[in-house]
Amino acid sequence: MKPRWIIAGVLLGPFAVLLAIFLADELLDRWLVVHKGPVGGKIRRAVLMDGATSVNIASLTSFDWSEFRLYGPYQYREEICEAEKLAWLACRKVPESVNETEFLLLFRTAQGAVYMERHDRDEGDFANSGAPRLMVPSTAVFEIVRTGSTSGRYAPWVLLRWQP
Repeated sequence: MKPRWIIAGVLLGPFAVLLAIFLADELLDRWLVVHKGPVGGKIRRAVLMDGATSVNIASLTSFDWSEFRLYGPYQYREEICEAEKLAWLACRKVPESVNETEFLLLFRTAQGAVYMERHDRDEGDFANSGAPRLMVPSTAVFEIVRTGSTSGRYAPWVLLRWQP
C-alpha cells in the first residue's frame, strides 16, 4: 500500500465514521419513530362512526399494560424519555416533539414502555380532558363530547373528557 493512501485513510477515516453516525441517526429517526396505530383507529371508530358515548381505552388494546399515559402537543422527546426512563433505542422511537395536532399514547407495564402510538386530535381530542398523567386500565375511560365546532377533516370536533 502506498503511503499517500495510508495518509488519506487516516485523514478521511474519522470523517467517514462521523458521516455514518449522522446517517444512521437520521435513518433511525425516520424508520423507528412511532406512527399512528390500531388503538387510535379504534378510538376514531368509536368517536366518529359508532355513535358511542364513552371510550374505554383498556377495551381497545390487544396487549397487556398496567399504566396509560398521554403526552400532548409541544412535549419534547427529552421530557418524555426522562419521565418514562426509556432506554436509548426506545427513546429514538419517540417523536422529536409531539405535534400540535396529536397526542402520544404510551402504555407501560412494571418493566417499562410496551407500546406507543400517535393519535390525531381531530379523531378525538384529549386536550383539557382533566385526565391525570397516569391512568390504570380501570380509570382510562373517557366521555365522548361532540361539539358544534368543526375540525380540518371531520365534523364535529370531538372532545374526550376523562371520567374519574
